[in-house]
Amino acid sequence: MHSFTRAVARTLGAALVGTCAIAAAAAAESTITVTAIDPPPAAAAESAVAPALTPTSPTNLVGQSVRPGGVVLLWRDRSTNESSFIVEGKLASDPTFSQLGTVSANVTAVTINGLPAGSDLLFRVRASNASGASGSTNAVAVTTLATSGCVAADNAMCLQNSEFRVQALFLTQDATGADGPSGEARAVKLVSDSGYLWFFNDSNIEAVVKVLNGCAINSRFWVFAGGLTNVRVVLTVTDTVAGASESYSNPQSHAFQPIQDTEAFATCN
Repeated sequence: MHSFTRAVARTLGAALVGTCAIAAAAAAESTITVTAIDPPPAAAAESAVAPALTPTSPTNLVGQSVRPGGVVLLWRDRSTNESSFIVEGKLASDPTFSQLGTVSANVTAVTINGLPAGSDLLFRVRASNASGASGSTNAVAVTTLATSGCVAADNAMCLQNSEFRVQALFLTQDATGADGPSGEARAVKLVSDSGYLWFFNDSNIEAVVKVLNGCAINSRFWVFAGGLTNVRVVLTVTDTVAGASESYSNPQSHAFQPIQDTEAFATCN
């Protein structure tokens, strides 16, 4: 069964080294890491023979900042022979991209942490195998949040006394397989703990999200969501007080499965 998947809490990237400007702009004690949101694919047997061709370039990269120093990226995998994806970034004012980390084949969504807050950044992604690296995706511009508090915006709603920020990214493709409209979901708060997301127009609701206070029951805040879509979605909920995020990933062309995460945030006071 294809269902929404919680973020995989494993670091697959590494700290930037050398004199990279984006690393220098981050706090001295920060380590830039790239972490897969998609579930890790089953390990395939490695061939001793290098692939005859380098991978096809990934496409349709989109991104958003989910907390100061934290960014979520989502892209489309166009290759069938990659062994990994290379995630690159730079300050918008810097001329050169640097490698931030790598993730396994078939992973198409990541969280990047340890970035400089309140900064204009650019990101891109390349596929790689033993024969070399592909061309890059489009470069996507993301301005990292400057402060941790939740401020309602077109692309973010604030729930539970504005402690929790809810955001999402989406990708689409048309009947021919070409890339379709993609980007940040629009977020609309309805009541103190609930709201909805739309992608294409404000009369077409795609998902409803609720953050519940379950602290009296199991010392957790809960995340519930239901969808009316089958497009690729990464939904991210952030506890802006604790600085913790949970991301949930839905595959392309699969019905959005209900989220009933009663263990989401162990951040009760």
